[in-house]
Amino acid sequence: MDGKFKTSENGIEENMSSVMKQYKSMRGKKRADHCQEFWDIVVITAGDEDQKKAFEAQIDSKLSQKELPLDCPIHVVADPPGPKLGNGGSTFTSLQFLEKEYKEDLFKKRVLLIHAGGQSRRMPSTSILGKIFAPIPSGNPLYQMLDFKLAVYLPLIPRMPAGVFVCCADDFLVYNLGKEGSDENWGFSKSGFTALAHPSSLGVGTKHGVYVVKSLDEVDTSLHIQQSDCVQVLQKPSVQAMDIHGAVISMKDNKLPDGIEVKGSTVYTDSAFFFSMDIAKKFLKFLKTNGSITCEIDAYGDFLQALGSKATIDYTRQTPNVTTPTPSLIPTREKVFHLLKDSNIQLLLMNSSKFIHIGTTKEYIHHYCFHSQFQKEMSLRKDVFNRWTDEDEENPVAKKRIRMSDVSTGCVMHCILPMKSFVPENSVMEYGHFNIPVHVGQNTIVSNCSFLKAETGKKSDSEPLKIPHNVFLHTVSVHKNDKTEYVTVLFRIDDDLKKTVPGNKVQELPILGAKVEDICGVCGIDIEKILPSCHENKGQGEESGPVSLWTLHLHPVTGSMTESLELALQIHSSVTKRDKTDLLKDRKLVSMDDLLQTKDVKDMLKYRSDLFQEIKSSVK
Repeated sequence: MDGKFKTSENGIEENMSSVMKQYKSMRGKKRADHCQEFWDIVVITAGDEDQKKAFEAQIDSKLSQKELPLDCPIHVVADPPGPKLGNGGSTFTSLQFLEKEYKEDLFKKRVLLIHAGGQSRRMPSTSILGKIFAPIPSGNPLYQMLDFKLAVYLPLIPRMPAGVFVCCADDFLVYNLGKEGSDENWGFSKSGFTALAHPSSLGVGTKHGVYVVKSLDEVDTSLHIQQSDCVQVLQKPSVQAMDIHGAVISMKDNKLPDGIEVKGSTVYTDSAFFFSMDIAKKFLKFLKTNGSITCEIDAYGDFLQALGSKATIDYTRQTPNVTTPTPSLIPTREKVFHLLKDSNIQLLLMNSSKFIHIGTTKEYIHHYCFHSQFQKEMSLRKDVFNRWTDEDEENPVAKKRIRMSDVSTGCVMHCILPMKSFVPENSVMEYGHFNIPVHVGQNTIVSNCSFLKAETGKKSDSEPLKIPHNVFLHTVSVHKNDKTEYVTVLFRIDDDLKKTVPGNKVQELPILGAKVEDICGVCGIDIEKILPSCHENKGQGEESGPVSLWTLHLHPVTGSMTESLELALQIHSSVTKRDKTDLLKDRKLVSMDDLLQTKDVKDMLKYRSDLFQEIKSSVK
């Protein structure tokens, strides 16, 4: 290979296939062997030290299995204890780490900075092991989001000087650079910021950052990629604000390449961005002068909104999206604004591109089960790295007939399942191990669950295990007092784990199509038992602080993965039928918050590694 990436003139699907093949050729190889331009350093941010250890364990596992390029250092940098810092604060923390690690040599490097910290309350199956390690239904072995992030920007790296490229862990970018991708008239700026910009509807613009292009008359939407100046960055603006600030592009005369369609008027929205090493030096000097960050700073909202000739300081006082405003928030934002306000920002208008967020349960099901165009563009499949078992393991003809039947199936990844199992077309199963047939309900996610008949006497070989409709199930290993136990998290797919209510209103909180008081009544426990520990002596009084499905002790602890899943299914059945039982009366109960503190990452990775070895032995 000559190390030069070849762009495609035949659409997003062909280009993305080429990108992923290029990455595949790099897995398990050193730079000298694959001869491709690649990142000098990769940094993944974590919310705390526990999450950092979990990330590092998974990186070590992927390296040992030769699933990553081998000689690119990957560092995990945890936020320090204290107030939430946001991804802007994490950027500062990462730069401090890198300067200490690489000293002056840092400023010659191309750094990929992936923001992956956080609790993932909208996608709880990634809360324990991290959304950057969420599976993607492609590859053999199975790709994870980290693989995609390392792959997707490969064609851009040769156009990049030393600097830091910032992205997040829960989104996809599909694109095509076309013949313009071979031109020399675009690239990343050696000074200031360069941001990727994507054509989007006004509705999408209200939920993202929106770029105001300096001269709309010079925008040629027929080009695959075009460099342009930016005069202002808006954050989640109203449709009226986009129009007033001149961000709206009329699409009446121009068409977007590769058949991309945007209904109505168009704006350019954000995804990832790059800043050069002169900006990195500014950030580091700022930290040495002002001390560590003690408030929530957003890399998109607080860095980018300070840029462009029309930027104003007004946004620094707007705090609706800040989790916990602290006294230092507005003063720090104002200092960041003045630090960056004269910095340059260039845009790469990627007219043949689509930015796809996949950080919620609904998005997960939609994109992996129904979004056929996206699946084609990313070469995603429905049956990826699985072992399908049968009474007659030596009958490959029967095996093929059942697996490749005309019955529509959902997305199944990294699982061992009997062939008589059924996963409907609108459900996802990942990291599952079942030796009796399992029938999954509609609109359901089953993650990291196991049911082995040797561990229970209640299921016969012929009776399938039935998973209900519209549920989310995820089994977590927990370690306490030198003992590993198991908890299966059970929610409805649309339960809101972020919604808070006062402690005295906890009984009204919706869950599983019912309310918390229904769960307690059916399962034989008092509401006080499920309240967070800080509420134990306050009961349901007015002075109790806010609670949520995330902080309530709703999930029973058991001795095995099979018992844990079985108990979760029994709870769901009892709640659905309003059939009173004592299922939870004498059980130890934990919250999602507790699981993050007591997670047994080693055991969870061992479970997945054992699955990997069994599947690998049967997948050729």
